[in-house]
Formats: sequence, C-alpha cells, structure tokens
Amino acid sequence: MKTTDSYLLAERGDYQRLQKFAPDEDGFTFPTVVARRAEQIIGFAATNPHPKHLVLGRAWVSPELRVPGIIMVRLLEAYDRVAVLLKQTSYAIVVEQGDKIEKHLLDFEFATLYAERGVYRYYRRDLHAKKEAA
Repeated sequence: MKTTDSYLLAERGDYQRLQKFAPDEDGFTFPTVVARRAEQIIGFAATNPHPKHLVLGRAWVSPELRVPGIIMVRLLEAYDRVAVLLKQTSYAIVVEQGDKIEKHLLDFEFATLYAERGVYRYYRRDLHAKKEAA
C-alpha cells in the first residue's frame, strides 16, 4: 500500500515535537509547515521571528528518505502558499553556507542569493508569479 505525504501548517502540539529535530533552536513560530508520511514527521519549514518580514530560517528533511530534495521542494511550495495567503510578495530564506537546504535551493533554482554575512547566506523567494496564478 502506497502512503501519501501531507504538507500542512503545524498544529499546536507539533511545535514541541519539532524541537527534537532542532534541539539547539529557541522555538518555532507561525507559520511552520510540517511534512508527514503515515503520521510520522518527515520534514518541516519554519519561520524565524521577525517584526516586519517573513523569514524562513529553519528547514529539515529526514536523512532517511530516498529523495529528500523533492520533499524539501514540496515543503517550500507549501510555505509559498501560506505566504501568499498572508499577502506576502516575497520572503527571505536564511541558511548556513554549505547546508543541504542551500543545495536544494540551488539545484531547483528556488530562490536568489542577495546577501552573505559570516557563515549565513540570505536568499529571496519572489512570489509575484505565484500570487497572480493563485
């Protein structure tokens, strides 16, 4: 029997469960998108708190998956839909240089690099075309 993946906003109880995948993080905030397969969390895309902008600052996909890049793209597409509903035209993605997430961003031409500060790279995801198509 084939299982299907779901990509939904995190529910109240999910935030504490996500801590085990990113124990060094201070916590998770809205919006956070969670990927599940057979009720198991297989990935997430989480927002960093920022007073003025939507900033995706943490993302994780289970290293046990055969094709993690596809799961990451689906998570980011779900995050796009949430951003459009929040009336955003773009959002920032912050990654550490060399992180696997950065590889997926580049492989799938998902965002544009706009700044580098120390070990962090800042990408911009433009949603204009997404908003018009929605």
